[in-house]
Amino acid sequence: MRLLTALTFLCSLIFCPLALAGITVSPMVLRLSPGEITGDITVTNQDKTHIAYVSIEPKVEQPKKSLNPKELGYLIAPSKLAIPPASSRLVRVRLTQPPNNKERRYEIMVRPVEGDLVFAKTGQQKIRAGIRVIVAYGVILIVPPINPQAKMTLIRHDQELTAFNEGNVTVELTNGQQCKDPHSCQKLPNYHIGPGEKKTIKLLSDIPVTFTQHFASTFSEIHSN
Repeated sequence: MRLLTALTFLCSLIFCPLALAGITVSPMVLRLSPGEITGDITVTNQDKTHIAYVSIEPKVEQPKKSLNPKELGYLIAPSKLAIPPASSRLVRVRLTQPPNNKERRYEIMVRPVEGDLVFAKTGQQKIRAGIRVIVAYGVILIVPPINPQAKMTLIRHDQELTAFNEGNVTVELTNGQQCKDPHSCQKLPNYHIGPGEKKTIKLLSDIPVTFTQHFASTFSEIHSN
């Protein structure tokens, strides 16, 4: 989740109604399985009174980059939502370019049309105005290669772990733990490590680490030294 403070406008309390409550988005990482060309994102309106108006759009780094779905690589439908109070809606993501030999990653921005109104003060004066604070969510879409292969290496040195992904697909490390014995284990956070990426992880103790590695619908246990 990304907090984008948008100074969209200063406004009088008389003319600016309070904004709607927030939304939630799931999953934050949409990982397609090999052969899949569609996936769903669930957007939930947490407000029990107001309709949530939501925009869903691709995130592009270059301002002039084409948003044509065929050139972009995927299609989002719908791109606008009006979600009733305490309800959820699905957003369908469909590939417009088939998988190839390399993993592809995209980012999809999900944000309410309006944000919460935050009131401002300066010195001893109260200003009857505010700014809009918009909470936006960046959903990562991962398209696996045709022949996904994971090669994850875990190397521990004292209380530091290096995880190196030498494969061609993103690996999710879950259920991480360090156990002195079966009844004394310390849990570790989950991690996503892309192809060719290396991550250094600070550990709680200097004992071996165990993770479950997940890629392309495959699960297996992996251990450090």
